[in-house]
Amino acid sequence: MKSRMPALDRELLARADARWRKVARILGIVMDKPFANRFAPRLIISRIQALARAQVIEGRGILFRTGRAPLSAIRFSEMRLPPRGHRVRKRSD
Repeated sequence: MKSRMPALDRELLARADARWRKVARILGIVMDKPFANRFAPRLIISRIQALARAQVIEGRGILFRTGRAPLSAIRFSEMRLPPRGHRVRKRSD
């Protein structure tokens, strides 16, 4: 996947885990980094959604059901790295 923001994508993937984690937690950790102060939260969330669409991560919850979810949807959404050897499939639960 080719990104216009590879540093941001690398940081998001570095914070992702094989276990489900709240998107709000990931957003908070990334926003606390010095380089991330130039990115708006909405932009970081759109990168998380793009990573899920590209099947680099798995996502579930409100954030991954629509293209333009409200910012509050991060509280009800989770993401993770796909298990090794498994194909990513979309989840909406």
